[in-house]
Amino acid sequence: MKTYVLSLLILLMSVSIAHAQEDTSDLTPYEIAQQRITEAEESSTTELDLSYLGLTEIPPEIGNLSELTLLNLHGNELTNLPPELDSLSNLEWLLLSDNNLTDLPPSIGDFSKLISLFLEGNNLSTLPPQIGNLTTLEGLYLSYNDLNSLPAELENLSNLTLLYVDQNELTQLIPNMQNLSSLETLDIRSNQFEHLPSALGTLQNLETLYMDDSLWEQIPAEIASIDNTNDRTQATLTYMRNQAQWHLRRMLGSAVLMGAGIITVILLLVRRLGRKPKQKRSEA
Repeated sequence: MKTYVLSLLILLMSVSIAHAQEDTSDLTPYEIAQQRITEAEESSTTELDLSYLGLTEIPPEIGNLSELTLLNLHGNELTNLPPELDSLSNLEWLLLSDNNLTDLPPSIGDFSKLISLFLEGNNLSTLPPQIGNLTTLEGLYLSYNDLNSLPAELENLSNLTLLYVDQNELTQLIPNMQNLSSLETLDIRSNQFEHLPSALGTLQNLETLYMDDSLWEQIPAEIASIDNTNDRTQATLTYMRNQAQWHLRRMLGSAVLMGAGIITVILLLVRRLGRKPKQKRSEA
């Protein structure tokens, strides 16, 4: 995954350098976008960079680029996504960070080949449940939004390895967090968690966990003081799993004792009801 991210950065840098050499002094941002879309269509390229243009809307001609695998719309002023994007069914990388998006269309779930979705720095307060359809997704970047909850459908993203939800308004994670079985890195800093989310203990492959100091304080000091982030993550997860097992054993023990008590009461009642009443002595 790290190699893939590095390749993406190199690709974006090379595209940015090429665009920096364009003579666009007499064109508006919208016209620049149209020009790049036309060039991409003529050259049958699979990458398109429309970042940092100040776009408030995307030219509808973008729907003609059905072979695109990478679309960079980072650093614009978009408030919504046009329906023409639905034609880009081959997208693997979609960069929408640092815009003004307040919501996502349900059609976001139709990008069945998407590997990474960048949504940092928008104004999202909710996510559509259809985001759970992105079962090929490996990286989901949601930092710096206004999210107060995550859709339960995220549990379907079993290939997800990177999840960044820091700088939001979350008070809890999704119920079936254990279904994110491939998750390796999780960032939950700067949210509204008052207690350590118990769901963290179910993440068997988690290697790196970022969370606020107030949450680290809820675990033993010898764990919170570990310098290496990965070692601290593993120690934390082990601690939480042990705690979960302890609570489970305690619950089972209580249930067994309660069950035994109920059975005892039932047996006593049956025994009492089964007694024959004493016969009165007959008078001589």
